[in-house]
Amino acid sequence: MNQIPVKRRSGDVKAIWEAVEALRGGAAVCVFPEGRLSRGETLRARTGVSRLWAECPQARVILCAIAGTPRYVRFPRRPRVSIELFEPAGGQPAIGEDPQLLATRLLAELRERVPPTPVGRRLPEVAAS
Repeated sequence: MNQIPVKRRSGDVKAIWEAVEALRGGAAVCVFPEGRLSRGETLRARTGVSRLWAECPQARVILCAIAGTPRYVRFPRRPRVSIELFEPAGGQPAIGEDPQLLATRLLAELRERVPPTPVGRRLPEVAAS
């Protein structure tokens, strides 16, 4: 999958530049806006996507909402996981847009579709759609 290893909490510049080179080469790059699994907490948006877009403004930002992952712990029952790709409702990043405000805006759009959900075996059942 051509994963780029990231040293968390270190401002890993090498990983950012590898992602920039991948984007420039035409690859798709996936960035998790909170920088780690939220485990149901509301974490602040990280600016990785802003930094990548600043280096590659020709890149198109597509958001990916993944719902149902906290249910993985309910083994052996199979979780219902959904993945939704969509354009940011607030539009593509704008030149000069503040990096933290951009990251916060994009994360807010994701949270509208999939709010942070705590993990655990005692989650309420969700009706099948």
